Formats: sequence, C-alpha cells, structure tokens
Amino acid sequence: MSTYTIVAFIVLPIAGGVIAWLGDVIGYRLGKRRSSLFGLRPRLTARAIGVAVGIILPLGGLGMAAAGSQYARLALFHLDDLNKEQQRLRMNNQNLSRQVAQAKQDLTEAEKHTQEASARADELAADVKHKREQLSRAQSELGAVQGRLDQANEKLAQLRVDTDRLREERESLIAQNTRLNEDFRTLKANHRDLTFQYQQLNADYDDVSAELTAAHQHVAQAQERIDNLEATEAALNSHIHTLENRLPVLQQEVSQLQQQIEQARAELSQVQEELFVWRVTALGPVVYETGDEIIRAVVETQQTHNQIESSLYELLFLASKASASQGAMIGETGRAVVVHAPVPPEDIDREVSEERIISALAQDIRQRKEHSVVVSIRAIGRVFKAQPKPVPVGLLIIDNRCAFEEGETIVTVEIDGGSPRAEVFQNLWLLLGQIRQVAREHGVLPAPGTGQYGEVQAEQLLTALDKLLTAGRPTVVCATAVQPVYIANQQPFSVALKVGEPSESANS
Repeated sequence: MSTYTIVAFIVLPIAGGVIAWLGDVIGYRLGKRRSSLFGLRPRLTARAIGVAVGIILPLGGLGMAAAGSQYARLALFHLDDLNKEQQRLRMNNQNLSRQVAQAKQDLTEAEKHTQEASARADELAADVKHKREQLSRAQSELGAVQGRLDQANEKLAQLRVDTDRLREERESLIAQNTRLNEDFRTLKANHRDLTFQYQQLNADYDDVSAELTAAHQHVAQAQERIDNLEATEAALNSHIHTLENRLPVLQQEVSQLQQQIEQARAELSQVQEELFVWRVTALGPVVYETGDEIIRAVVETQQTHNQIESSLYELLFLASKASASQGAMIGETGRAVVVHAPVPPEDIDREVSEERIISALAQDIRQRKEHSVVVSIRAIGRVFKAQPKPVPVGLLIIDNRCAFEEGETIVTVEIDGGSPRAEVFQNLWLLLGQIRQVAREHGVLPAPGTGQYGEVQAEQLLTALDKLLTAGRPTVVCATAVQPVYIANQQPFSVALKVGEPSESANS
C-alpha cells in the first residue's frame, strides 16, 4: 500500500468530518438566526446548506484524490482511453503470441529442412563418390584398351613391314624363276645343236631343276606366310575396327559420367548453399570462417617438453576464452575449442586424440633451430554463433626468425620533390603500402587485432615531406627498421624514413 493511500484514508475522513461539521454549524446558525440566502425561507436555506455540503464532500474527496494521485486522475478523466489502450494491448499480446507460435513452427520446419538438406547432401556425396569410382574404372578400362590398341598398332606395323619384305622376296623369287625358265628354254632350244654338251647340259639342267624346285618350294612357303600374315592383318584390322567402334562409346560414357559428376557437384553446391542459409537462419550468424586466427603467441624452443606442452595448453585456454566471448559452445573438455590438426604423419590413418597432437607439436617445437616459434591457433571450419559444439581449431607453427635487422633498409624509392605537394605526399603514403608488401613477402605476420605491419610516425612523414619539397628534385627515400623485426609482432614494427641525396639516374 502506497503512502498516498494511507494518507488518503486518514485525511479524507477527517476532511469529510470537518466539512460536515462546518455545514452543520453553518446550517444551525443560519437556522437560529433565521437567515435567508437568495430569498429562500430559513428552513429551505438550512436544507440548501446541507445539500451544498453533501455536494462539496464527494467533490472535495475526488479533487484531493486527483491532486495527490496520477492513477486517480487517469481513472477520472481517461478511463475510456485506458479501456481502449487495454484492448489494444490485449490484441497486440494476442498477435505477438501468434507470431511467437509461428516463429516456433518456422524454427521446427527450418530444423526439419536442415535435416533433409543434410541427408540430401550425404546422398549426393555418396552418389558423387560412386560416380567417381565409375569414372575411375572407365578411365582405367579406357587406358587398358588404349594400351592394347597401341600394341596392336605396333604389331600391325611390324606385320606390314614383314609383309612388304616377303612380297619383295616373292617378287625376287618370281623374277628368278622367270629367269631360270628362260634359261631352261634357251638350254632346251640349244639341246639339239649342242649334243656334245648334252651330258654337261643335262647335269646343269638337273641342277637348275633342283634349284627351280627349291625356288618353287620357297615361293610356296613365302606365299603361305603371306597368306597367314594377310589373315593375321585382317584379324588385327577387325580387332582394331572393333576397338575404334568401342572407343567413342567409352568416350561418350566417360563424357556422360563427367556431366553427371558436374551435375552432382552443382547439386551438392546448391545443397551446401541451402544448408548454409538454413544454418544461418537456425544457428545465427557466422562467428569464425575457415582460416580465421583466434589467438597467436610466441613460445620459446629452449624449454622442456612438459613446459612447452603447458604453454600450448595455456594458449588453448586463452583461445577458449576468446571463442566463448564470441558465443562458441563449451565442450566436454571444458573449453570452447577442440584441436583437430595437425595430425602427426605416423598417425595419419587413425583417429588421434588432442593430447597426442599437443605432444607431437611440443616435440616438433623442441627440434626447431630458432630460439622461438610462433603458435597461431586458427579455425579449421565454419562456426555459427548458436552451433552446439566447440570450435574446431588447428595449431600452425612458424619459426620466429628475424625478418629485418635493426637499421636494415626495407624499401628504397625515388620521389620527385619538384612535384606538387599533394603528389609528393601521395608518393610518401604509397611508400607505406610498399613496406606492407615487402614485409608480407618476408613472412612477417600482421599485428593481432589491427592487422597492421609497419607504422611511420606522422612527424616523420611531415619532416620527409618538407625535406623533399625543399630539395625540389628527385631524391632517394629509404624506409629502415628501427628495431629488429621478427616474424611475429604483437604491435606494428616502427619504421624510420631517411631522405638521401639525388640518385645518379636523376643527375644524368
């Protein structure tokens, strides 16, 4: 009960009693005096006073309540508005209830679509794997057929060479047979005239006949070999023709398989996009993309194995705090990150625990030649804000070598001081971009949070600008490292600008 209510319960009765008493006293005195108001009789005047007091009592109570309480004023003067506002709020509440119910229904449907999309993605992945296996088998079969075809072509070429050689031998034997027949006919024609040489010619004839018989046998064998080679050539030609007819079919099958694989890849990509949209709808925005750096630190390589492991676990704890602050879920290990990479080469074919990965990394760090290494913990998968699992991370180990010694020149450029002031300043500003590029080429990592590499004080830029404008001619500007620059820097490294004398190329 409010203070005003308590006071009202005390003041209103007292005020009502006072007003009633005053009305009674005034009516009594007017009646005793037999006074008249407004020309009324004394009795009517007393009654009018009583009526007036009765009217003043509720009006006074309501006035006091309205003066002391905002709620009473609202109840007196804005009751209809309050009823209308109450009805409007009731309707808004009903609308909001319907919207909440619809949102819950949409969320349920989104989860259902997400499950269906995941199942569809698994089916498409299995289909792609099956198509790849079919393509691999088809390519293997095509390679085998191509090898057999090459062997058949080589054998056919060799057979053609043998056939040509045998044909030449056959033609030579036929020519020799023709020549021998001509000699035989000549000898036979001269047989009568050369009777005294008959015996000798007869012997020569027997020799020629034997030679001719051997030649006929040689020709017959050569003809048989030619027939066999021609039959073999015909069979090979038929086999080659069969293979050539089958080759377009295999190529068409391979093309169809490739088209199916491309179509499956397109469907898989579409499903992945839809899955990503549903995940964004159901799980909220993306917290980490693949390759995003969560935390980075420098670890000394001269420590013991246990000390290095302890340092790595401390980094995982810090990475867990950073991930949890972004909305990542804390897992069974009590951290919001879980290590999945790099897997030791000897354990590549089996599941590896987080402890095994940390132990292998500690051993690798101890074997490094540098005095320190950079340990970068990076996300190895896309992570959503409402994803009910920790962030999968990998640890990247980089030797923290010295990229630039103290006073070493990083970039040297020539700037014409005779150009307009704005152009000279723009060239100096472009020098900063060249410093960033050279630092990146030397393996320097950007500073965490800012993403900067090297920084130049504004005073140095203005001083160099004044010197260049004073020189009024092409002048060499060197950017040097103020202190040794290592691969990993928690802050952007400092760069000093040195404005030198005109170069020889400018003087010439």
